[in-house]
Amino acid sequence: MKTIDRQSSVRHRSPDSGRQVLAWQGLELSVPRLWNAVKIEGDFRAGMILLADLESARLGLRWATAPKSKRSGTEIVNAAMREEVGELAARAANPATAAAGGFTSQSLFVDPEPPARDVWIGLSDVSRRLVQLSYQAKTRDGVLAHDLLPTLAEQTGGGSQRWAVLDLSCEVPAGLMLHSHHLSAGDLRLSFTESRRRRISVRQIGPATLALARQPLEKWLAAEVAGHSRLYRSGAVTRLRLEGFEHGCRQTLARRRRAFLHRALPVQIAVCGLHDAARNRIILLQAENDDVLQQLARSVGWATPPRVGE
Repeated sequence: MKTIDRQSSVRHRSPDSGRQVLAWQGLELSVPRLWNAVKIEGDFRAGMILLADLESARLGLRWATAPKSKRSGTEIVNAAMREEVGELAARAANPATAAAGGFTSQSLFVDPEPPARDVWIGLSDVSRRLVQLSYQAKTRDGVLAHDLLPTLAEQTGGGSQRWAVLDLSCEVPAGLMLHSHHLSAGDLRLSFTESRRRRISVRQIGPATLALARQPLEKWLAAEVAGHSRLYRSGAVTRLRLEGFEHGCRQTLARRRRAFLHRALPVQIAVCGLHDAARNRIILLQAENDDVLQQLARSVGWATPPRVGE
């Protein structure tokens, strides 16, 4: 697994429309576009993602922080492989054929009789996490070793962190952790927090042609703001112009005086709605100020190329 330092907020696009980037809890992986996340669990220390196509499960990505031990990295990985595939199969695993870099140790087991499950396990030099890929091989296609492992990466550098799942992708400032996620058809949201005073939310609705036919962008913004009305006072709606977006609108919310029991909440919240015409999406963002809001807006959609004719 290679490591990458992601600190820019430029709206860049994935060049290969046949694949998509999965970026979650500091891990990045390029997978076929037809594979979608159907199950997501855990946090940075430990978790899993299950990817499936229209027929069946195709790939499982798991990670867990390795406990402190006097064992070497190779011993830790070999023990994890034995637990996953059994003693006999683990003996057949070949560390030399594992194509990912950036690991103290790694091991790859390829079942000789498909359909079966191929398993790769590695110990990250960066986060000390055991990372596992379990690929459901229908034929002896070499997808795990040749197509998936070379794209596996871990973000480093202490800067902003990239996220991408399904059709939603963004880049959030350093120090923020995923607080919650809501991923349903046509309505995706990721919420991040560092403390009660620092919160960020990214929501994407699509297709925009249908959403805007139901109500204008200002109404979508009003619905987003309504959830804060008890503790925050809404300012005037103003136009927002950002490069890469058809049009936008914004509001600043100020904490009400009567919310004295909630002083740990942000004093103000900046909220905006944007029409991403190139990707046919509505973007609704919340952050602590306009600078963070605009930086976040420029990063939305970095992993998703526009789809012609959508």
